Amino acid sequence: MKKIHFLIGALALLLGASCSKDGEMLTASLPGEEGITIGSVDTEIVLDKENASALALTLYWDATGDLVLSNPDAQVPADVVSQTLQFAAEESFAEPYEALMTTGATSVQYTVSQLNAIVSRLGFEGGAAAPLYVRMKTRLGGNSEPRYGNVLQFTVTPYFIDMSQIAIRSKDSGTDVAAIPALTDGEYAGLATISSSWLNFYFVEGDGTAWGTLNDGSAGTAFALQQTTDLTSWNCWFPEPTGCYYVTMSTSAAEWTATSIPEPTVQVDDASLAMTYHKAQDTWSCVITTTGDNAAIGLVQSGSLYNRSTGDSAPVERTLSLVAGADGAFTVADGSAASGLTAGAAGTYTLLLDLTNRSLTLAEGEVEVGGGDEEDDQWPEDPAYAVPTGDKVYIYNLDGDKNPTTVAGTLAAAGSGTYEGFIYFSAWYNFKFGDTDDASTAKFYGAAPLSDNSGLYRLYTGEDMYAIWYDDGTGAYCHVTADFNERTWSCEAVTSLEVLGSFNGYTENANEMSFDTATRTWTATIQAAEWGSGFYLRLNDDWNRCYTDLDLDGRLEFRTSSTGSEFLPAGLEADRSYRLTVDLNDPENLTYTIVADEGGEEPAPEYPETLYAYYCWKTKYAEQMASRLISTGTDGHYAGYISTSSSWDDEVHTNFVFSDSALPNDGTIYGTLSGSQFVLDTSESSYAAWFTNLGLNRVTVDLTTGSWTEEALPIAVTGTFNNWSLTANPMAFDLATLTWQATCTVPEIGDGIQIVLGDNWNYKYGGADGVLVEADNNNNIQPAETGTYLITVDLRNAGNLTYTLTKQE
Repeated sequence: MKKIHFLIGALALLLGASCSKDGEMLTASLPGEEGITIGSVDTEIVLDKENASALALTLYWDATGDLVLSNPDAQVPADVVSQTLQFAAEESFAEPYEALMTTGATSVQYTVSQLNAIVSRLGFEGGAAAPLYVRMKTRLGGNSEPRYGNVLQFTVTPYFIDMSQIAIRSKDSGTDVAAIPALTDGEYAGLATISSSWLNFYFVEGDGTAWGTLNDGSAGTAFALQQTTDLTSWNCWFPEPTGCYYVTMSTSAAEWTATSIPEPTVQVDDASLAMTYHKAQDTWSCVITTTGDNAAIGLVQSGSLYNRSTGDSAPVERTLSLVAGADGAFTVADGSAASGLTAGAAGTYTLLLDLTNRSLTLAEGEVEVGGGDEEDDQWPEDPAYAVPTGDKVYIYNLDGDKNPTTVAGTLAAAGSGTYEGFIYFSAWYNFKFGDTDDASTAKFYGAAPLSDNSGLYRLYTGEDMYAIWYDDGTGAYCHVTADFNERTWSCEAVTSLEVLGSFNGYTENANEMSFDTATRTWTATIQAAEWGSGFYLRLNDDWNRCYTDLDLDGRLEFRTSSTGSEFLPAGLEADRSYRLTVDLNDPENLTYTIVADEGGEEPAPEYPETLYAYYCWKTKYAEQMASRLISTGTDGHYAGYISTSSSWDDEVHTNFVFSDSALPNDGTIYGTLSGSQFVLDTSESSYAAWFTNLGLNRVTVDLTTGSWTEEALPIAVTGTFNNWSLTANPMAFDLATLTWQATCTVPEIGDGIQIVLGDNWNYKYGGADGVLVEADNNNNIQPAETGTYLITVDLRNAGNLTYTLTKQE
């Protein structure tokens, strides 16, 4: 796929008129007389579905339609000038696709999927190259005649889009749970089986257009829809009942409905028989026996209708009927209607309602539908599965592609094929098990790949495995068990660890230990007038889950009873305070230390050399490193650059956290306090950080005061070639590579090129050999020759800012 950058020249047109308050005629116009001039580096784009999120097209323009008024004292709305990009399959622009530009914007970007959706709506065929025409339409107010700029023509080869159905895509797993067929363009209706109560999902059309619930940013409206590009928030949801639903969805009305039919029924010979669901085949079946010839088969269903009026908890009754058509097809009709199915001679038949192939058939005899209703058959085949035989299994961190990278924790063998241990899980933490601590040789175990997330606790080794995740929005220290014989795992949050014994009269909650998220250890201060027989540790308020050290070797052992579990370390003095620290992270070496609490001043804090920023969900679960901040030379102070997506709909690339670890979701994680955007907080109740202005920001962090600052910066390429303009060649952020890019034509090299951040020359960089340095006008970037260049700048590592110049042929 070729990545194309276009420059749209200055806008100019004479616009409409209005009257000022004193009766004079007020004339509004844009400076200049020429229309838009469009230039391009290349004229061919081949779109690849495998790179749907990659950047395909960037458009720039260097004027935003500033008004010239005959009365300079008159006031006009800031958005009185509108700019609209038009895309068309014909040069006449008879039926264009239009995209309204944001007021004040000077550029716009389209990903592969977005551009593919545009040309598909214009009627382009998948796999076939066709001309696409683009121009800018500018209008003053709603009643004036628009002015059109010059036309750019280039060739686009889209990939095929199937608009014959709309997907119901699970928010949690990101996979399609069901698909609803299209009745007409943008109107969908059909049956779907929903296996999870309150399933969160999005509607996704074949061209990638996604629909979530209508919201005002603080509350959503059930069954009302709006388009979205963010498949992480403001999702739609099904009501509580599971089973079969008749779903309708209208893009024109922007709403959907769901009629719950938990178990479809078949009526024959005055009897009503419930159908059985076979999950693996997504098919409902019912074996029926007729006592007479030519028995009519009834398929009238009593359902509960949920829609925008009823909400998700007060449905109204609704009757639907399944009506058979030709070649196994069927429709769903309102009210009671004949199915059109009739059995032949008296005997046994099987009715099959196949939701995958959308067919309704009546077969003679009893037809076996394999899988789905047997517990073992619901899981995908896993012929390469094997039970680990080592003394340990390992919990692995995952990269952005869900590939295992480094070991995060360890479980020790508790029996043949069973393992257990403790680990801290951050919110929604993703991981996989491995049978060795070497990622290059380990056999990995993930979750069974089922779209409704029911495979979360089913261990699976196929290449299509899902990542396993900690299913909670709040991080916790957990006790994890894995039974590879049964192919299951489980975890339990450690909600309390307390010190009990004769020294405190076995008083519950008297000596609760606190958990340190940085060191992953538990601590408590204990003191006693008399130590008696000592103490033990009790987990989660359970008297049958205790830890002790009866042989006094500094290592804890698990006991299933508190009776006889007390131990007394040597040297404890009456009426003296001690600091007890417990480390449960190595399952083969559960340790504790107990030292006298001498009081006094706290030691000076130690700060890391580098601070990292990670793109994350609002839950603070990190997905990808955004930046490395370096020390400013003062302990605990850091600075660097962080770039974001241009849209708040992209949750991951507009939220971030700081961390002292080079691994995501590890070490000390710094979020922000609610209502205090620039105050850092390491507690579980903290929030992901965000910027006031999206784009490029210079960031400083002060860990000594727990605060950070932002400085929003435009970024541009400048030099002799554009008369050192800071607006002629702005750079755009490419989410696929996390770099800033611009295409520039350099007719003369002159004094070279600088990369400038800020509209007041705040930070300017020159450089050589691909490395950026602070510019002093003697070290500007020097292209080898004149020509057109794609300039790419990587600001992710404050200690090593880099650039590339790619000559365009």
